[in-house]
Amino acid sequence: MNQSFWKKNYRLIILLAGILLAIVFVIQNSGKVPVSFLWLQPMLPLAVLLLLALLAGGVIGYFLGPRR
Repeated sequence: MNQSFWKKNYRLIILLAGILLAIVFVIQNSGKVPVSFLWLQPMLPLAVLLLLALLAGGVIGYFLGPRR
């Protein structure tokens, strides 16, 4: 593959690498952990819990981040 292929498709390559890392992460962290939040005490897989925290951080960052 030549260099222009990498220049044209670097975003796709990074996306695929991120998806692969996410799949490995979910497989390795599928065990359930207890979570306490207000009056709720569910048992959630660790990967789901971390994904929820990541999404909450992204939403907060989007709404409270710097405006251009």
